[in-house]
Amino acid sequence: MNHVQDVSSYIYEGGDRMQQIQIANLLQFVSPHLQPLLRETELEQEIVLRNGLQQIGDAEVKEIVEAVIEEHRQDPFYH
Repeated sequence: MNHVQDVSSYIYEGGDRMQQIQIANLLQFVSPHLQPLLRETELEQEIVLRNGLQQIGDAEVKEIVEAVIEEHRQDPFYH
């Protein structure tokens, strides 16, 4: 997954390695089947991963997608 590192940046906070990445890039390389669930503006959102891509799995990605949908929700009955 070296090509993923080219599209993200690393942040060091208190000695921890944190990785900033656009949600579209995260989904493209970890869970591409979830991309259709998000709007373009949601896919462009940047997030920070505390332990980088190596520590993230499908369950964590699903939680991220759920949180992004909730954050951008305009109408509680339609997404």
